[in-house]
Amino acid sequence: MEISLANALKKFHRNGQPIQHSKMLLKGYVAERRLSVYAKSGFVGIHSPISIESDADPNERDSWKSKKREISGIDSLMSLDVNIEWDLNIIQIDVTDTSRMNDLPKDWRGSYIVFKFEGVSLDLGEVEECAMVLGPSVDATAGGEKRLGRPPAYDWEGALISLIARANRPDGLLDQSQSDLEKLIRDYLDPGDTGSPGETAIKDRARKVMDSIGRK
Repeated sequence: MEISLANALKKFHRNGQPIQHSKMLLKGYVAERRLSVYAKSGFVGIHSPISIESDADPNERDSWKSKKREISGIDSLMSLDVNIEWDLNIIQIDVTDTSRMNDLPKDWRGSYIVFKFEGVSLDLGEVEECAMVLGPSVDATAGGEKRLGRPPAYDWEGALISLIARANRPDGLLDQSQSDLEKLIRDYLDPGDTGSPGETAIKDRARKVMDSIGRK
């Protein structure tokens, strides 16, 4: 059974958590290959230099309509410039730099590639399994009443997921120092630069990440 992209996002949303964090969490789980993604229609096309200059349509390489299909390789695309229209269940990815995409066919390299998927849905069981570790959603508990109690002060798990998503990019985290990781965590948790959470808490978690990937 599938769930629409828009409704899947609702299951990831938590009290006190900005919606952007919820979106990052969901994208991170896709990048980790923990969520299967499907689309009712899809299009993959390549722009040649001539077609870009003339504003022509890209050359079709793959497409389907009105037939649900799993999007293979969507996890690797999550590290690129992804445009998601959550309410419309649409994902579009424009790849303008293919130099680091080693798994591409040779005749695709150096091209401008367009991916567009509509009617996007995810596996409901996988969504519920991933969302379960986050606690009750923002809408309600299982009984239908609104969640009570104080929400977590900071979305540490969301920050970790954002690092995992970053690690799946071509440049990854291998060249990052501990201070680089601390900045990535702070940028996620404190985009307004308020100075909270404290440096010690961020340093401790960055140190654990460095230890886990064998860096000193």
